[in-house]
Amino acid sequence: MSTLDEQIAQLQSPRFPLRDSLPALSAKPGLYAIHGSRDAWAELGLGDPVENLPLYVGKAEDSLVARDLKTHFGNGRTGSSTVRRSFAALLHDDLDLSAMPRNPAKPGYFSSYGLSPADDLKLTRWMRDRLEIAAWVWDRSRTLGAIERDVLSRLNPPINILGVQHRWKKHVRHCRRLMADHARHGVTTSCPASPVRQILLELMRITTHSISVSVSAMDVVSDGRRRRRAVDRTGESITDYGVRSEVDGWAIIVVDAKPPSRDS
Repeated sequence: MSTLDEQIAQLQSPRFPLRDSLPALSAKPGLYAIHGSRDAWAELGLGDPVENLPLYVGKAEDSLVARDLKTHFGNGRTGSSTVRRSFAALLHDDLDLSAMPRNPAKPGYFSSYGLSPADDLKLTRWMRDRLEIAAWVWDRSRTLGAIERDVLSRLNPPINILGVQHRWKKHVRHCRRLMADHARHGVTTSCPASPVRQILLELMRITTHSISVSVSAMDVVSDGRRRRRAVDRTGESITDYGVRSEVDGWAIIVVDAKPPSRDS
């Protein structure tokens, strides 16, 4: 029976480049960890890498080989892989990726968006060129799910969004929501949000008799109609407004009436 420290040690080293990892991984169940170089962290917009911290940790309940090499890192599988969807969302700008429904013939489940074959190929090439994988083979001492929860709680990898608490979580979820919106509406919105300077330039164009508010795109709930409902940064509800401009994930809006006060 291995300890948590021993399990984590094996998820840190040895590591194998993804393009060469097929013969190195076991066909047995286990946990795997995806690691990236300093350049990979930077291209993903995650900042400086944390020493020995994997980008992502997941479990393979049937076979490490089948799960990781054929699903996560195979072309055309983004719609079936949560880790590929996260990488695609963070690399949306750098790789010029466009989200689409997982099954274009029957659009739906937009949070499980996919990519076109050409974009899937670009994502796969990026991952295989820049990432490494380490693995721990399940010793059946406890359920694989319980061990995964303990590892995630200890490590908090930045690409994971469930079972973790870290400073990257909000950003990853925001980028994934933008991709899901693109798959639903076919409208591309960049991630991360635009610089403050662009926001201020847009605000300067708004007439002074209106109330101007900047709202992050992830705060905006769209029902596909012109009139939408949002919550501003203070938590006030805004029910009637016109969208003036949407730039890089931010909506610059003109509010026609004051938001209701907290006392109302």
